[in-house]
Amino acid sequence: MSDKPFTFEEFKKIYSQVPRLCIDIVVRNSEGTLLTLRKIPPHKGQWHLPGGTLLFKEPIRDAIQRIAKNELGISVEVGKFLGYIEFMNQDEFGGFDHPISLLFLCSPKTQTYKPDEQSESIQFFRRIPNNTIKEHKEFLENPANA
Repeated sequence: MSDKPFTFEEFKKIYSQVPRLCIDIVVRNSEGTLLTLRKIPPHKGQWHLPGGTLLFKEPIRDAIQRIAKNELGISVEVGKFLGYIEFMNQDEFGGFDHPISLLFLCSPKTQTYKPDEQSESIQFFRRIPNNTIKEHKEFLENPANA
């Protein structure tokens, strides 16, 4: 299964009209919570959780592993479902869509990380940095989502 089933034009046409279901992974270990630093828009220069669009007929557990491999270069042990985030203001950041992310707690199976073309850096944090995507920061700092 390709991880880019649409051209950008097709993607924009579809997801500017309907919500987009995404998966975000919350990778935690003894060092804290893993975040990646965006090097492309939207949210360029901000820390965020690894994540991506759930593909048609892709099982969620397969999407989690695909995202971990593509964005972090690792495989993960999938833990519990943590909740969801609705991104309602993407247009103010140059986006055009309405993502809804399902968040899953994961543990890394290896300790060697490799950022993809979307990220400058991968880092664990005990305290979520101020320059983290607002919705991710609010979710991660909410004690109910621990």
